[in-house]
Amino acid sequence: MKRFTKIFFAVLATVALASCAKEQYGTTPGTDAQPSVRVYTYAPSLPYDADSDVILRLSANSAASDVYYLAESASEKEAKGMSDDAYAGYVVSNGTKVSLSDFAFDGTKQYETVLEGLKGDNVITAVAVAASGVKSSSSASFYGIEWADIVSGTFYSQASSSLILRNLPGTELPTVLQQRKDKKDVYRLRNVFGAGMHLVINTINQFGEDADGVYQFCRIPAQTPGMVDASYGTVGIRDVGYWQNDDSFVTDGGYECGMYEDYTMFFLMQWFVSAGSLGYNWYDFFIPDAE
Repeated sequence: MKRFTKIFFAVLATVALASCAKEQYGTTPGTDAQPSVRVYTYAPSLPYDADSDVILRLSANSAASDVYYLAESASEKEAKGMSDDAYAGYVVSNGTKVSLSDFAFDGTKQYETVLEGLKGDNVITAVAVAASGVKSSSSASFYGIEWADIVSGTFYSQASSSLILRNLPGTELPTVLQQRKDKKDVYRLRNVFGAGMHLVINTINQFGEDADGVYQFCRIPAQTPGMVDASYGTVGIRDVGYWQNDDSFVTDGGYECGMYEDYTMFFLMQWFVSAGSLGYNWYDFFIPDAE
């Protein structure tokens, strides 16, 4: 009898200890002792620009009566030289206060928004404040790609496939050629296929020459121009070398893409869907506007 009594009280003690631990560390909704907030970031969908826009989601526990966030460049944050506690106070004083919504799935309180136009290396910091004034913070990093305008112009498509033409917004598309500030061999035709729908182009250290002059070879990695075909789903584009998994198709086989010194460009790209190829054997062009 004594042996079973000891086991019974040992079980009670374990349950009580577990209950106290949950309340102490804030894992039980409604009984959290300390405020807590977590920062999550996700890539947004079109028409947002995932290069410099980011979905911010904040998830706070029940002890957080108020939540604030602040996004600033990593260099600016570092230059302040603040401790974590001091910076949490700075975020409360200078950041954005959010309105939290109850999330029934796990008892947390959440907030979501899209931050647009972030450039370079950024730190997004969130601070949860309890009714007692106790603060808790967390952060996430986001690198916003910066692009520099090179020249405006027009993208001319010579696609003959009806499957492609029905997805293109037109065959003469105004756009701007841009270059990545941190990677000089990466370019894009901004919004060429619509808002947030760019054509990304990588130059390589190889050159050719034809009747129009010297050109630098370009590669078109697999990407989607943001088009969804009603019958076949998401449309993709890439150069023939990526399609055939053989670079020589582009560099030696006559299926090259290139850029001349005046930024005129030509592209031989394969258009495809999950079911197969939509076509590839024609040239598209980017022609800069006359100065």
